Amino acid sequence: MGCDDGEIRKVGLQEYTTYACVSMRSTAQGIYPRDATLGLLRVDGLEASSVIAAAVRLLERKPAAVILDSVTIAGFNVVSPSTIYRLVGAPVIVVYSYKPSYERLRRGALNLATFKVIDRIIRLVDNAIQLKTRRGVLYALLWGVDPPEALRLVEEFQIHSRIPEPVRVAHYIASAASRLLRECLNKT
Repeated sequence: MGCDDGEIRKVGLQEYTTYACVSMRSTAQGIYPRDATLGLLRVDGLEASSVIAAAVRLLERKPAAVILDSVTIAGFNVVSPSTIYRLVGAPVIVVYSYKPSYERLRRGALNLATFKVIDRIIRLVDNAIQLKTRRGVLYALLWGVDPPEALRLVEEFQIHSRIPEPVRVAHYIASAASRLLRECLNKT
């Protein structure tokens, strides 16, 4: 299961971004999408963990793992891996194609009214471990899974790039939905 966000759009007075969660199955014949869900998240809000957990549970009762591409989504709306793990009951793997930096995230989030709430989550990125996959190095935060099993799961779903296919497909779906939303809003 992979989840990612799209582009930020202003809807009325509030900014939102679309998100998508995609359930995929790996078989001897290849990797196949099973199902997907799509929704909106407030930019810099605080609801991402519960919204993503609900979307994942809607798609699969017990996924093998939930893979995210960052602890930040929809600007600085943050996804708490430990909350997702607790609510979904499945391991959480947060992958980065670069070494994440708390200081860089902190600078971007410092002026937000929610900074004190999100600080403990964005601080986690300094604990990212290096995963040397067959497609290259990723950095990862892990909950409910040890590094060898996380590496196996990530590599099982690497097809076209270092980024696991469920996250890559979720990104494309969320981005396409963002463009469609923009077109619809421009017509009104």
